[in-house]
Amino acid sequence: MSTQKDFVKTALRLPPDLHASLHESAKESERTFNAEILHRLRSTFKGKRPQQSATSKGPQ
Repeated sequence: MSTQKDFVKTALRLPPDLHASLHESAKESERTFNAEILHRLRSTFKGKRPQQSATSKGPQ
């Protein structure tokens, strides 16, 4: 089971219409607002390999 220590708290600024859409989608999916955001973010990364950031020192 996850605890608060398993997460990083962050602030996120959203346009009001997107905020409302996320709340509505969360309600329809019977998820919390936070769970809806996590679900949508995770779904965008499925099947994708993590990419090196521009600042990483990997092989060039």
